[in-house]
Parts: sequence; structure tokens; C-alpha cells
Amino acid sequence: PNLGIIGVPEEEENSKSLENTFGGINEENCPGLDGDLDIQIQEAQRTLGKFIAKISSPRQIVIRLSKVKTKERILRAVRQH
Repeated sequence: PNLGIIGVPEEEENSKSLENTFGGINEENCPGLDGDLDIQIQEAQRTLGKFIAKISSPRQIVIRLSKVKTKERILRAVRQH
């Protein structure tokens, strides 16, 4: 039931919690899904970053959802969008 999100700048994390960041990304990529689906997040965290001096990319966000079917519906909606 884990969902990984890549490419979210770490500056956004300071102003919002990771759950709110996920909600914003979800609304942006699949606007009709929020009303149709009750998304319950168990845990959200950033992964540990690997230190590579030449590449400065944000760390991945891992969201643990309460139901696997929720993850499948989110992925299906993103692929269709």
C-alpha cells in the first residue's frame, strides 16, 4: 500500500505537512478523484537522501495508504490523466 512521489521540492515540506502536499498533488493530477474516494493516509515521510555532490535532487516522499485498492485507483486515475 505504499505510494512513492518523486520530484517534490523540499521547500514545500517546510510550509505544509506531507499529507497536505500529497493532497495538493492529488488534486492537481486527478481532480475528480477526491470526492469519489476516501483517502486515508497512515504515514507519510521523506526517504533518506543519498549524498551525491553532482546531483541535487529532492528526496522521494513515501505515502502509506490504509487500503491497497485506494493506491490502485489513484495510479489508474493518474495514468488516464
